[in-house]
Amino acid sequence: MLLYDYHKAPNPRVVRMFAAEKGIEIPTYQLDLRGDENRRAPYRTEINRTGQVPTLVLDNGFALREVFAICEYLEEIFPAHPLIGTTAEERAEARMWSRFIDLRYVEPMSVVCVTAEGPIRDHHAPHEHLLPSSVAIHLKGLAHHWLTWINAELEGRHFVCGDRFTLADIHLFCFVDFFGKVGFAHPRGLAWIDRHYNDIAARKSAVA
Repeated sequence: MLLYDYHKAPNPRVVRMFAAEKGIEIPTYQLDLRGDENRRAPYRTEINRTGQVPTLVLDNGFALREVFAICEYLEEIFPAHPLIGTTAEERAEARMWSRFIDLRYVEPMSVVCVTAEGPIRDHHAPHEHLLPSSVAIHLKGLAHHWLTWINAELEGRHFVCGDRFTLADIHLFCFVDFFGKVGFAHPRGLAWIDRHYNDIAARKSAVA
């Protein structure tokens, strides 16, 4: 296997942390996203026509993209140290929360990052049709509303899925961390989110 990666992007970091927690070593190729390597051949034409990262190329040459699909694949072929679940109910819970966090928080905040005025928008603008920058403030408010809801909903739990550390925890941590580093930190006063972030940041896999 070969993981096409970019060390500063949150999506491939989810895969790296997931693999690290399971004790899987996957060779990586670091794409130069700043230099638009992901928008040129051979990556854009032969590996991932969306130009996005990560992509996991399997030994048979099949290119698997999308974070959750890659993590699900790794969970199936390396079942030790499960990070999704060992029963139907556990797997459903981890998938439910991973999707909810992605849909309600990660996706709108990701759009904020590329639509708000700044260097990220400047990098994407020549290649993509972007929403007006005025949309960013509304989407930021929506994302923070749902993160605040998540904070309240998970009060009393250690991890997103209670006592189980799962893909949902990795996904939440990687994006809270990334958004904070690029100038879109989460609201203050979210005690559960802050405690969860600090706990996950202390794990060995957080440096993956």
